[in-house]
Amino acid sequence: MAGLVGKITRLARSPKGRQLADRAQTYARSPEGKRKIESARGRFAKRGGKRP
Repeated sequence: MAGLVGKITRLARSPKGRQLADRAQTYARSPEGKRKIESARGRFAKRGGKRP
């Protein structure tokens, strides 16, 4: 698993990773992004702590 975490860390620190993060933040601030985030939040909240 450390290999995967290392790859993610390298991506996050790279110029391409920063560009992707910026695009994600911009989308999250958009009206469409906010709607989708709230929809997903609602679906996860309904499940609550009900784990088998």
